[in-house]
Amino acid sequence: MEKSKIILPSSYALTKRKNENREKKVKQEATQRRRQLEIDVATDMDEIKYREQDQYWCQKIGTELTTLYPGHGWEVVVNIRQGICDILNRHMHANAGYRLKLSELNHIRLRRQMKAIGGEILERFGLSREKFEADKILEIQKKYHGKAKVDLS
Repeated sequence: MEKSKIILPSSYALTKRKNENREKKVKQEATQRRRQLEIDVATDMDEIKYREQDQYWCQKIGTELTTLYPGHGWEVVVNIRQGICDILNRHMHANAGYRLKLSELNHIRLRRQMKAIGGEILERFGLSREKFEADKILEIQKKYHGKAKVDLS
């Protein structure tokens, strides 16, 4: 009766195979890291572009509002990704601002739109569109402890 023989690869061949597998794994991990880095860089570039657009529109809208209604504490927050623009008067209550869809914004009619929006915000607080009245604003702020009463009707 013959005995079955088990032939084991030599230790050199085992080591060589392990090293090859290890090298493959390292290359795969490096490729995955490189791909993830490329994705991260692309995402960062998109984020930079969005921030630049946010800043552009904030500056453009804020300039129009301060030109039309000087002295008032206008605050403009734009979020291009969500497609919205919030316009607030810092002198008054933050909940009584104006939310504008960016799809409704128009370069050509921007001045007219900001005149209507800024005027509406001022009228909500009972302020004049024609001139800045610091005394009236201080009076409103003192009366309502920094949170002006607003007519949201």
